[in-house]
Amino acid sequence: MKMKKGFTLVEVVVAITLLAMMITFSGIIYSVSIDAYRIAGANAEIMQKFRAITGQLDSDLAGLRKDAPIFMWFQQEPYDSTDPNKGYVRYDQMMFFADGDFQAVNSYFEYPAGSGVYVPDPNGGGDYFVIGNTARIYYGQGRLLDHGSILNPWDLKNLLGKDGKSRDREITITRRQHILSSDINLYKFPLSSSGFIFNYNGNEYFEHDNLSLSEWDVICSDPND
Repeated sequence: MKMKKGFTLVEVVVAITLLAMMITFSGIIYSVSIDAYRIAGANAEIMQKFRAITGQLDSDLAGLRKDAPIFMWFQQEPYDSTDPNKGYVRYDQMMFFADGDFQAVNSYFEYPAGSGVYVPDPNGGGDYFVIGNTARIYYGQGRLLDHGSILNPWDLKNLLGKDGKSRDREITITRRQHILSSDINLYKFPLSSSGFIFNYNGNEYFEHDNLSLSEWDVICSDPND
């Protein structure tokens, strides 16, 4: 009678050990591959956004109006007004005028009807679209709309978000364009122009200015603005 050969206990233990090692190494390789894929995807997205930003900046600078004001400035604010040892936060900004084919993203309607004063239509059904060949271009830190209030980036450091951390983490770099349309009116917010050109006559709240280049020359030449 022929005896059937089986596996010894040592062979079974060795086989299970090798199988466990193969599964472990496969899991590590899979995890590393997934991380590499995610990093590559994130880098590709960053480069895509970078190319979009530089492309937009090149397009804006190609139409730069040399006869109009150009501003580059920064605002430095203490990170904590009660503790000067925490240092300062710096906010760099740039504004210039450029020629091109500009069109507002939002549509507008008259407020009140027949007044010739245009404001954005919250439902997107306005019958007035602002277009123009000259615009005021701004690059800098974006503002945040919070419960109906527009907050400057330097105001966010004193506010806490839902995660309990400072909301200055929400600051992003933004581009704004304001088409020069001095032939139409804007709704005037009761805002002050002190502290530089922000909110000047309510223009910052819209995609168009009711100020001409000559008027901006006067504003920008005022050392108090």
